[in-house]
Amino acid sequence: MSIFSSCLQEKNNNANETTNQIDVKINDSLDINIFFNKSNAIRTIIIKNRLNGCNSIYGFHNDGVTPSVIGKEKNGQRTGLYYTYYSNGRLNNKINYDQGEFDGNYESFSENGKIIYKAYYEKGVEKSVEIKDTTTSDIEIVEIEE
Repeated sequence: MSIFSSCLQEKNNNANETTNQIDVKINDSLDINIFFNKSNAIRTIIIKNRLNGCNSIYGFHNDGVTPSVIGKEKNGQRTGLYYTYYSNGRLNNKINYDQGEFDGNYESFSENGKIIYKAYYEKGVEKSVEIKDTTTSDIEIVEIEE
């Protein structure tokens, strides 16, 4: 028997949408799930690692090529760096998570790639924030008092 076992199945997510899915078992500790939209373009790829409980998530816009999200989840919670993207492929957000909470830098970008928001979090609590006015080049730094 091959180490690759896959199946194509249709699942109803709601009354209006049918999604194709391919499940690939690489070995006893690694699976890959690929989900397709109604146009059969890739919607999401999930790489499941049973050894460390961490799943890598790759989401795509409707074209199936341009990323919409890249990140990791452990025990159902976001962990590490999470990236979200505009449909033009440019970075929208770069967010660090720890056990599902913002932890570390959080950055947002405009569709033309300029940073418009930057904050620092510790265990879900906003500690400082920079807000850039997109109409000028001014940055306002706000310290958060506890």
